[in-house]
Amino acid sequence: MTTPYERTRALLETRQFLDELTSSESTPGVPDEIRCLARQLLRHYPGVRELDLAHKALPMFFAAALPPPNPTTAAAIDDAKQGRTPGTAFEDL
Repeated sequence: MTTPYERTRALLETRQFLDELTSSESTPGVPDEIRCLARQLLRHYPGVRELDLAHKALPMFFAAALPPPNPTTAAAIDDAKQGRTPGTAFEDL
């Protein structure tokens, strides 16, 4: 049985695959007809916003397209951007 996470991941990865097919830099040698078809399919393919709406309406079928922000991870990223060792932001106080 497919889980909501697997279904959502498959949709996101398929969107990424179709997007890569439209780029001659990412996929050299792919015929123009395939690139055109990928572009046409992407025009109506669900994006992150639509998948998040689907998750809210049908959580038993779709997972959240983006995980909720993790405050600990966000703080560690901010520390790294500031040149601090992660987890030491409050040592100066």
